[in-house]
Amino acid sequence: MGDLSIKILGSGREIGRAGIVVRSNKGEILLDYGASIEPESPLFPLHYPPKRLSCIILSHAHLDHSGAIPLMYTSRALPIYLTDLTLEIADLLIRDFLKISGYYIPYEIMELITMRKCARIMDYGIDFYIDCFKAKLLNAGHIPGSAMVLLSYENMHILYTSDFNMVETCLLDPADVGSINFDELDAIILECTYAEYSHPPRENVEREFIEQIIEVLDNDGIVLIPAFAVGRAQEIACVLYKYSIKYPIYIDGMARKIIYLLTKYNKYSKCNFGEMLRNENIKIVDGWKTRRRALKEPSVIITPAGMLKGGAVHFYAKKIIGDRKNAIFLVSYQGAMTPGRDLLTKGKLTLENSIFDVNARVYWFDFSSHCGRKELLQFLKLVNPDTKLILVHVDSAVGSKFKKEISRNLGLNVSFPKNGDVIKIK
Repeated sequence: MGDLSIKILGSGREIGRAGIVVRSNKGEILLDYGASIEPESPLFPLHYPPKRLSCIILSHAHLDHSGAIPLMYTSRALPIYLTDLTLEIADLLIRDFLKISGYYIPYEIMELITMRKCARIMDYGIDFYIDCFKAKLLNAGHIPGSAMVLLSYENMHILYTSDFNMVETCLLDPADVGSINFDELDAIILECTYAEYSHPPRENVEREFIEQIIEVLDNDGIVLIPAFAVGRAQEIACVLYKYSIKYPIYIDGMARKIIYLLTKYNKYSKCNFGEMLRNENIKIVDGWKTRRRALKEPSVIITPAGMLKGGAVHFYAKKIIGDRKNAIFLVSYQGAMTPGRDLLTKGKLTLENSIFDVNARVYWFDFSSHCGRKELLQFLKLVNPDTKLILVHVDSAVGSKFKKEISRNLGLNVSFPKNGDVIKIK
C-alpha cells in the first residue's frame, strides 16, 4: 500500500487563502489555492512547485479559494477540475481582482487565460480519474457551482468539504451529505468557520427581513442592501421575489453579471432567474440614468460590495444615509476594519476617505452560506471515530477550543494544523 498525506498550504488556523495538497507516492493534487485580500497587499498560501502536481481541483470561485491559482500557470499547463459555473465566476472575480487591485499581484491575465484553457469541466456525482486518484464533486450548498471533493487512492478515501452549508436556502439546495459513505472515509478536511456560532433559523431571518423591508418601503423609504456579488446578492433577490415584494428591486454591480450567468447555468439554482428577470419589478441597472431613477422612488437596491469597501454601493449610500426614512440592510459578514463593521458598531460610514454620520436605519441579517455550529455538530455525528478529522478555515482560538470540545465529547481523532504542517493518513 502506498503512502498518503495532506499538506496544509493555507487556511491552517486562519480563515481564507485556502490551499491543501493531497500527496501519494504516485501523484499529488492541489485542492484550492486562494488569496486573502488585505489592506496592504494580498496574502497567498505557501508556495508549492507546480511541476510536482498532477492537477488542481477548485471547489468554488470565491477569491479566498481561487485567487492564487493563476500562479500555478506561470510555467506549465496543469489540468484544473471544476464545475462549469465555477470556471465562469472565477474568471470574472480574478479579472476584477487584477483590474481594481491597488497593489502588485504576481501574475497577469495571460496566466488566467492559460488556466481557462486547462479547465476540465465536471458535473456533480460523476467519478473522474487523475493518475492514481479517483475523484468526485458533490454539491456543497455554499454558492452556485460550489463543490465538496471526494478523493480515493487505492483503498483510502478523503473528503474535503471546502466551504459548505447544510441549510436549504431560497437559492440553493443543502450540501449533498447524503451521498457520502462516512464509514469508508479515512480523513475529512473540514471547514469550520462558524464553529462557535449557530445561525438563526433561515425562515425566521427571511420573515424578519421582509417585515422590515415592507415597513421602510410603505413609509416611502429606500432600502440599500450591500451584498456579496456571488451568492448573497442572488439569494436576496430570490427572497424578495419569493415574497412578491411589489416595489421596484434594482440590482447593480457585478451581481448583475452573476444573475445573467445563472440564467444560463440554471441547474445550479433553485430559483428561476429567467422568469425572475421577466418580472416588471426586477430592474437590472444599466447605467447612471437607472441609478438616479432608483433614488427617486421607494425601492430596494441590491449591490456590491457586501462590506461597503467600494463599488456602486458608495454612490447610493451617500444619497440615502442622511434620511431617517431610509435604511441600510447588511446581509453579509462584516470583517474587522471595514466600512460595514464601522457602520454597525459606530453608526458612522467611511466612504472614499470621508466619514459620514448616518441617520438612516441600519440592520444586520444573518444570511450566512456556511454551516453554523449546529450544522457542524450534526455533521460530526455522522463521522466514524477512526476517521482523521482535520479542521481548517477557522480562527486559531475558535478552532483550538472546538478541537478540544469534539475530541472530548465525541471521541473523534482531531487535528488542527497550522500552515506548513503535514498529516499522514496511512
